[in-house]
Amino acid sequence: MKSFLKVKKMSLYESLEPVKKIIQDLKDINSWDPRCDDACEAIEVAWGENNFDVFNLLFQKGVSLQMKHLPYMVQKSHDLVRTAVKHLKDNNSWDAKCDDACKALAKAYGKGHYDVCQLLIQEGVSLTMKNLPGVINTYRDDLNDFRTVRVSLESVKKAIQHLKDTDSWDAKCDGASKALEKAYREELYDVCQLLIHEGVSLTMKNLPGVISTIGDDLNLHWNFRRSLKSVEKAIIVLKNTGRWDPKCDDASKALEKAYMKRKYGTSALLMQEGVPLTMKCLSYMPLRSIEDVKTAMKQLKNNDNWDANCVDASLALGKAFMKEKYDVCDLLIQEGVTLTMKNLSDVLIFRESLESVEKTVQHLKDNDSWDPKCDDASKALEDSYCRGQYDVCHLLIQEGVSLTMSNLASIFSTYSLALEKAEKIIQHLKDTENWDPKSDDAFKALEMVYAKRLYDVHDLLIQEGVLHH
Repeated sequence: MKSFLKVKKMSLYESLEPVKKIIQDLKDINSWDPRCDDACEAIEVAWGENNFDVFNLLFQKGVSLQMKHLPYMVQKSHDLVRTAVKHLKDNNSWDAKCDDACKALAKAYGKGHYDVCQLLIQEGVSLTMKNLPGVINTYRDDLNDFRTVRVSLESVKKAIQHLKDTDSWDAKCDGASKALEKAYREELYDVCQLLIHEGVSLTMKNLPGVISTIGDDLNLHWNFRRSLKSVEKAIIVLKNTGRWDPKCDDASKALEKAYMKRKYGTSALLMQEGVPLTMKCLSYMPLRSIEDVKTAMKQLKNNDNWDANCVDASLALGKAFMKEKYDVCDLLIQEGVTLTMKNLSDVLIFRESLESVEKTVQHLKDNDSWDPKCDDASKALEDSYCRGQYDVCHLLIQEGVSLTMSNLASIFSTYSLALEKAEKIIQHLKDTENWDPKSDDAFKALEMVYAKRLYDVHDLLIQEGVLHH
C-alpha cells in the first residue's frame, strides 16, 4: 500500500481513472487494504482537495473515515457533515470528546457555519479553551479564490458564549492568550477588543506570535503586506498591564523572528523599545554595508551578547561570503569568527559567483576546517548538482568532494530532476566508484522517481541496474 500512498498524492488532483487503476493493480497482487493508514490518508487528501469523485470511490471500496478527517469537512455543507458523522458512528469511530472533534467545532465557528456548529453540539462536541485560537482565523472560502475572508466578530462572540455555557471559559489560561495573540497577528482589532473586554491579556510569551510572517515593509502586493500596527498595539497593551519586559528571552525571540522574516520595520521598532540585539539577529541581517555590521557588533558587545564562536556567527560569515561582502568577511574573521563545513551548503545556495565559493573553500582550508569527505561536503555537492551549478560541482570535485548513494536517495526525495541532471549524477557516482544499483538507497531513489512520475529517470535507473524490490 506504500506505493499507493505515494502515487495517490499525484493522482488525486486528476481524474478518477488513475486511482481506479491503482486500486485494481493493488487488488491483482493481493495488496489492497482499505483499512490501512495509507488508504485512510488517501481519503483524507481527496476530501481536503474537494475531489469528491475519488472520495466516493474510496468510500465504496471500503476505506473508512476517522475522527482526524472531521476538521476537513466543516467547510462543506450541513448535509455532508451529517453524513460524515453518521459514517463515523457506523464504523464505531465517532468520539465527540476527542481533540479532532473540538477542532472541527472551532473551525465551524470560525467560518460562521452555525448550522454545522449546532449539529456538532447536538452530537456532544464542545469547545475547549485550547481550541479558541482555532476560531480566530482568516481563510480562503473558495480554493479557486485567493481573497481571504476574516472571521466575524459575531463568530467569536458565539464561541465565547458556548464556552461560558459549558463552564469552560477561562480568560487567564494560555489558550485565551494565544487567541488574543492570533487576533493581533491577523489585525482583527475588533476581536482583540472583545477578548480584552472579556478579561484576556497578553504576556511577553505571546509577543513573537504577534509578529506576522507576512512582510510589513517590503515592496509587496497589498494583499501580502502587513502593517506595524499589530506589534505597536501589542506593546502598548503589555506596557499598560505592566508586563512589558524588553530584556526577557521572549522579547529577543520576537526580534530574531522579525529579522528572520525580513521585517525590518518591526525589528527597528523593537530595538527602539529597548530589545537588545542577539547573535541570531546578526545571522539574519541583510548585511547591506560594513557600517551596518560594525554598528551591530558594537551593540552586541555593549550588551554582552557577542560570541565569535557560536553557530550564528558562522552563519553570518557564510552569508557575507555568499553575498560577496568580502570587507564584512574580513571584519568578522578579524573578530575571531570562522566558517565550518556545515556553512558550505549555505554559501552555495545563493552564491553570486564561483569566486565566492573559491574564497569560502580557501577560508575553510586556512582555519583547518576543510574536510572533503564529510557529509556536509557531499551535501554541498548534491545541492550544486540539483541546481545545475556544474562549475561549482567541478570545483568541489577537484577539491576531493564526492557523492555517495545516500545522496542519490536524498536528491530524488527533495527534487524533481530532469534526465540530464540525473545522468550527470549517476556518471559522477560511477567515476568515483560509489555507484551501487543494488543498495537500499538506489531502491529508495527508484521509488521516489516513480512517485513523482519521472518516468524517463525511472527507466534510466532500471537500465543502470536498479530493481524494484
